[in-house]
Amino acid sequence: MTVKPFGMKQTLVSIVLFLSLTLAFQACNKASLVGYDLFAGDQIGTEFTDTMTITALTELGDSVRTYSPSVTALNAFLWGDYYDPVVGRAKSVIHAQLRLNGTAPDFSTAVLDSAVLVLPYDTTAFYGRTNQTFGMQVYSLQEGMNADSTYYSDTLFGVSQLLGIKYFEPVPDQNVMVLRPNKDNPDELDTLFFSAQARIPVDYDFANSLLHADVFDQDTALQSYFPGVQISPSFTNDGMLAFDLNSSEAGLILYYHIDTIYNSYRLSFGGARMTSFLHDYSGSLVESYLNDSIKGEEYLFLQGMQGTRLKLNIPYAETLRDSLINRVSLEMTVVPVPEDGGMAPPPIDQVVLSRRNEDGQLVVIDDVVFGLERNALSSLFGGVPSETEPYTYELNLTSHFMQMRRGEVPTEIYVTVLFRNSSAARMVLGGPSHPDYPMKLKVYYTPL
Repeated sequence: MTVKPFGMKQTLVSIVLFLSLTLAFQACNKASLVGYDLFAGDQIGTEFTDTMTITALTELGDSVRTYSPSVTALNAFLWGDYYDPVVGRAKSVIHAQLRLNGTAPDFSTAVLDSAVLVLPYDTTAFYGRTNQTFGMQVYSLQEGMNADSTYYSDTLFGVSQLLGIKYFEPVPDQNVMVLRPNKDNPDELDTLFFSAQARIPVDYDFANSLLHADVFDQDTALQSYFPGVQISPSFTNDGMLAFDLNSSEAGLILYYHIDTIYNSYRLSFGGARMTSFLHDYSGSLVESYLNDSIKGEEYLFLQGMQGTRLKLNIPYAETLRDSLINRVSLEMTVVPVPEDGGMAPPPIDQVVLSRRNEDGQLVVIDDVVFGLERNALSSLFGGVPSETEPYTYELNLTSHFMQMRRGEVPTEIYVTVLFRNSSAARMVLGGPSHPDYPMKLKVYYTPL
């Protein structure tokens, strides 16, 4: 695409702040804050253009970290096998270790009543149509996980024994009622209420062997005998669920009695716990758009998980080298496609801009860092959808553009989903030459 002539015209400029992020959340240095000044009132000589050249394409995303021993990598644990005609198939499988939850009693004379794997819902990360039947399979892991290692979404662990299978329709807005014999009088039943959750019965023989194994003194003994679980979907549908493995109710509950005293013991999810993502774009709309900058002129596809991202190039930033840059923002608009059947899914909550550093790794630009450090990402950087349709995003890249025009950073930038390891969301955006909602680089500047 060739350079389009700048459309110069006088305009008014409001309060402007210039921003700067790294996925590792690096701190801003003083140089990156140059230009974060307050402009009030009319700026004589300020001009505006939204016709600078942008080239864009949709490309496959890299694996994303889903477990780290030093930080909480996941806010929600996605689970499901979701099919979307626009972006194809997205599958998320959970792997998790179990740990002792306080001092365990002496189980030598205990009789197992039942065992249940409890998974509280995290509705904040539900996606697609979730009021339908899901199938879940729970396996024991064949190999152990290392709580001191970092795991990425392309890691998949081997399994051994099938521990449980269940078909269910989620009811995330209702508490679960459980009847249990009273501890003091087993002829009476206690009614217990728990938060909305999936409850999967676990194989009795396996749980009974576990209850009577000599593994309840240390986590290492437990994990050597029982390395953990894999929780996987058994079929594909058009919804994605999410669970809160950090909940005080989550884990493997062993219901037992000793003589006439009924009780339970919960093994909690602890140590390593992560999600593995698999994507298949075969036959989907996005398949023919991948890595195609010509098709990217009209449609672009952004997705969470390990899905697609946008690669943009702003080749002529240096033409404004001798101008005072007041503000630069990227405008993107969500556009309809026939495959959505007239009802596109909700827009992505928060997107960010990244660049490649000297090591070739993607790091968020300084403008994002600046907003995150001040706990004001959406107000300083933007990256959130407008309140009304057509949903439009405004992304502030003022500081990064100034570095770009000086040749200090590459001219390529990337649009990604913030916290994509906990988001299954996707959307279609207009490319730079979309007939109705083109992507634009909006530049306010003062010629010197």
